[in-house]
Amino acid sequence: MSNPSDTPRILALVPCAGSGSRAGTAMPKQYQPVAGRAMLWHALVAFAQAPSVDASLLVLAPGLTESDEHRQWLREAGFIARGTVGWCSAVLDLTQDAATLRKRLASTWRTQLNGAERGGLEFEISDKPCAFDWMLARHQENMRDKGFAGTSPDFLRALRERAPEDVFVCRALHDGQPLAGMIVFRFARSAEYFVGWFGPEARQKKAGNFLMWNAALTMQARGCERFDLGGYSSSDGYGRFKQGLRGSEYRLLEEWVAF
Repeated sequence: MSNPSDTPRILALVPCAGSGSRAGTAMPKQYQPVAGRAMLWHALVAFAQAPSVDASLLVLAPGLTESDEHRQWLREAGFIARGTVGWCSAVLDLTQDAATLRKRLASTWRTQLNGAERGGLEFEISDKPCAFDWMLARHQENMRDKGFAGTSPDFLRALRERAPEDVFVCRALHDGQPLAGMIVFRFARSAEYFVGWFGPEARQKKAGNFLMWNAALTMQARGCERFDLGGYSSSDGYGRFKQGLRGSEYRLLEEWVAF
């Protein structure tokens, strides 16, 4: 006779994250009503009614700003914090003119930008497939060479397939050769930095400053009112570099789970 404890158990894992900003909704898309109920409710009910599923585990990155009040909401709803670190980024207010934005830059950051502009760098933005393929290859090389796991190339490809008119590749060039590049995604009146690459000469010529500054201004010219600098940590060099733009920093809650 078999031991019941030896019988494999099937658990349903429901990742639930996002603020809904890309979907253009007033609330996170997982809570949007469908047939009178939240979208998430329908998913959980389906698993609860499946006879082969023993239990469901809901993993939530709530897209709420970091505060004791929001943490209390989740505890009262039966969630437990996973002990991870929440998302941190900053947003540039593109409703301000270029002179105001430039004045807000950290002094060292602004000095480096001035030097890059005197150094003859050129800015290029493209939504062409060849530019996207080039940037994706640089991103994959960067992850391999530096040993980190960044945004999935499959995710970036899927994003471009769904909204090719809103995915842009920005590059800083010197004598026609790219020194640095990034992928920027536009959604409604916002734009967000996704991934970047900096070649061996980028630091010397301050190509990162030149690239980030011109990407923000170009998205402003295309109707965007916000430019999200992408996630960062103030404990690493690139995070401190982004902080030099003096955007409005925000932090989101960490991940939470519930059975």
